[in-house]
Amino acid sequence: MANNFTEVLANFGTEITPDGSVVCTDWTKAHRPVHHSFVPVAVTALAIISPEYANDKFAKTLLADVVLKRSSMGDPAAIALARICGENISTGFNPAKFQLHLLDVLRRYAMQPFFARFPARPAMYGNDIRPLGAAYDDGGDWDEKELSL
Repeated sequence: MANNFTEVLANFGTEITPDGSVVCTDWTKAHRPVHHSFVPVAVTALAIISPEYANDKFAKTLLADVVLKRSSMGDPAAIALARICGENISTGFNPAKFQLHLLDVLRRYAMQPFFARFPARPAMYGNDIRPLGAAYDDGGDWDEKELSL
């Protein structure tokens, strides 16, 4: 696995330039399968570089998948995701800052109706923001009642 965020990005042929741009440095690596814990970083980075390519490669990946995958991400991947989103964090990743950034993104793109906080059942790292429509008590099947609200 990767030891730092630059190694995470290099796994699928991307990097952040000194001016903060996300670029592809190796399309051969970009075409390879991505480890499940790196999918949020890969889909976000590749969507910045080429939305069409990311849509083809990750056609079934939803924003909800990115949010839910946070609990499987180590610090290097979480830091890489934050960096490509414009947050300059380093070691000692702070889950509370991740949640604040996530809430800001949801607000900015008017996606709050699709997510809710579940403080009684936080996921790993204390993230209590989850997409609506999934029934977390029964293994993750879709909750039709919640979807109809």
